[in-house]
Amino acid sequence: MDSFTVAILGAYGVGKTALALRFALNSHNGELQLRPIYRRVQPTVREYRRKVMVDGRRCEVHIIQIWGDGKLDGRAGLCIERAHGFLLVYSISSRATFNQVEGFRQMVVRAKGSIPPMIVVGNKLDEEREITVEEAGELAARFGCPLAETSTLTAENVNRVFVDLARMLRNTAGGPEPVDRKNKHKGTSCVIV
Repeated sequence: MDSFTVAILGAYGVGKTALALRFALNSHNGELQLRPIYRRVQPTVREYRRKVMVDGRRCEVHIIQIWGDGKLDGRAGLCIERAHGFLLVYSISSRATFNQVEGFRQMVVRAKGSIPPMIVVGNKLDEEREITVEEAGELAARFGCPLAETSTLTAENVNRVFVDLARMLRNTAGGPEPVDRKNKHKGTSCVIV
C-alpha cells in the first residue's frame, strides 16, 4: 500500500484544522472551539491518518497540520522536510490569507530545495467571496499547480483535494522537480470548483 505524507500550510483561521478533521474523521468540530486554546501557544503540529482508494488502489494519507504564523521554526521545518506533498490553504473570504500563500510556498521550496507536488486550496466556499476564482487560478498557474476550492462546513471537495494530491504523488516519477532559480517554474493549471 502506498503511503504519502501531506502537510497543510496556511495563515491562521483559514480552516487547516477543519480541513484535516473533515478528511480524516469526516467531522467538522468547528474551529471556533479550538482557536482560543491555540492562539496562546507556539507553532505546533497535529497529525492525522486516513486510508483511501486512489484509482482503485489503497493508499494511506498521513496529514501533518502545521500551526503557526508562517515562520519556519525547527519543528515546522522538519515536518516540511518529511512531507511529500502540500496543501497551501487560504480563505476565499480573506484577501490577507490569500496574500500569504506565496510566502508559504517559498517556505516549502526553501526547506525542500525542490518544488514538490502541491495544490492551492481556497477554503470556506460557504462564505462570501473576496478572492475570485480567476485570481486564485492565476496564482496557481504561476506556481505550476492545481487550484481547488473547498468547504469544510459542507465537505464540498474536501476528499477530492486529498485524493488528487495523493494521485499527483503516486504519478510523480523521479521525485520532486529541482529548483531552477534562473528560470520561472512553468506548468499547467487545473481548477476544481
